[in-house]
Amino acid sequence: MRPIVEGLLERGHEVSYLLPNTTDARAYFPNGISEGNRSAELHFLGDTDWSFDELFSGDDIDLKNKRWLSVGPDSKVRAFARILPMYRTKLALPMFSMLDDLKVHHLQPSSPRGGGYYDLFVIHMASFGLLHAVEDVGIDLVTVQTTPPTPFLNAAVDDRHLMRLPNPFIGLVQLLAPPRTEELRTSFVARVKNQALNRFHQLYMVILNHMLRPTFLEHGLVLEPGGLLALLKSVPNSIVLGGPPLSVPMPLPAGTHMLGLLARPERAGGPSSLSTTPLGAWLDAASGPVIYISLGTKYEV
Repeated sequence: MRPIVEGLLERGHEVSYLLPNTTDARAYFPNGISEGNRSAELHFLGDTDWSFDELFSGDDIDLKNKRWLSVGPDSKVRAFARILPMYRTKLALPMFSMLDDLKVHHLQPSSPRGGGYYDLFVIHMASFGLLHAVEDVGIDLVTVQTTPPTPFLNAAVDDRHLMRLPNPFIGLVQLLAPPRTEELRTSFVARVKNQALNRFHQLYMVILNHMLRPTFLEHGLVLEPGGLLALLKSVPNSIVLGGPPLSVPMPLPAGTHMLGLLARPERAGGPSSLSTTPLGAWLDAASGPVIYISLGTKYEV
């Protein structure tokens, strides 16, 4: 989110950056965020200290490093079954810890920043519990998704077409590996497997929505019949980071704007041709060590 804040400041906007009032968040920007002669106001909302590192941690629920066929403590199925009952209590903190302060200090007409103080809210998708509150007061809203687009969340297609697209969501949470697009074109077995993955995802979302609805009600909100996906798709304008090759090609809604890596340059001749690319030239010119950080456990590019 920092580059977005800096970009808005650079263009002359006044920016208030609302963050959870946690130990982690207060350490993110010790020197604030500035661009040119403008600085963002940092506001920390909520009274509960929590950390993403502690919400779903520990070997007992580590899905990525467990096996499907095991019947012991390293079973992926057993770990998945342990995670599901935790969703309601664990996700309530990142979803709603800022909600009350947001309403009282930033949205109510009688508050110092209510009644037209804000022209636009830019909300990270991880804070989807705040979407209803902002929409209810009629302030324009843009969401930011810091992962590449996925068919279930972003594709502008009907359900029948959706079932034919590979489901990277499953791969991202390391449950099963989705088939490649080329496999779906040439292999009947791959298409059957992909249908099974997509149906599994549908069942997963039914369970997740069932877990989250009571939490929404506790905060005076209603999760629509379409559940979490319907809520996330209801915002007409969104920013999504990345695209092919980090995601499969797919039609996107008119209000979805992709930023960052959008295409992979054509290569001929394999790895040796890297030297003819801008990346290769940059590496050749490097005067010191180069650190390569791989996302191989999440993406297969």
